[in-house]
Amino acid sequence: MIELLAKKARCGDVSINKAKQHLARHEWGLARMAIEEGVNKGGHYNQREVDSLLEEIRRRLSMSPL
Repeated sequence: MIELLAKKARCGDVSINKAKQHLARHEWGLARMAIEEGVNKGGHYNQREVDSLLEEIRRRLSMSPL
């Protein structure tokens, strides 16, 4: 459901929330793509929060086995 909302939304706020859901499920790559989608759309999201989420994703991806 959130995927459909994120696609139809004019701003990136829904995509940022979608990224948080992916993070909660340990889906790091999907979370990163959702954040990029949200940032590209623009919106009223908290940039500090987005930066923190991206840092968490980078950290998690670097810890993942190849």
